Amino acid sequence: MTISTLQVPNFNDYTLESAAEIEGISTNIKKRFSTSAPYGSLISQSLEAGTFIDDKANDKAITVVYSAGKPYLKSYFGSLEGELAESFYNDYTVNGANINYTIHSVDSAEERGTVVEMSNYNAYVAMDYTVSIGISNGSGYTPTADNTRADDESDVVGDTEEAVLPSDTKKTASSDSND
Repeated sequence: MTISTLQVPNFNDYTLESAAEIEGISTNIKKRFSTSAPYGSLISQSLEAGTFIDDKANDKAITVVYSAGKPYLKSYFGSLEGELAESFYNDYTVNGANINYTIHSVDSAEERGTVVEMSNYNAYVAMDYTVSIGISNGSGYTPTADNTRADDESDVVGDTEEAVLPSDTKKTASSDSND
């Protein structure tokens, strides 16, 4: 009976993309923000380079972490307030940055719930950072034909078509408020 062994490579010699293609080893690749390691450089690997692992072992998985560079706070203008938590989690938290936000209401002609202000955006930020985001309260917002949904069903009576229209298609700031 012959048991072959695999030697764990030094993942410093591989790029983020090529690390997944090493034959015989299952590589779990993660990216983490780092203020000290440039984008694409190796931060860590779960098994030390040169370690031998049994070819027949059930778990030949090695976790390697590459740098995603410094955190870059992108613009969220036009996004809805309800999308922010998931976006911040996926964009920053899963990559190791503690980027948070606070929100405040802004008088705006934009639709209620839309991001209309940011204290900082499209810039590199610290690993721990909080951005202030202004959310439109919808004051002054008037729906147009482009941003309302008309009911296009019709009532057919004999040869005559009569359109069935909603009784009120206009939103107002006072009728749309949940304060």
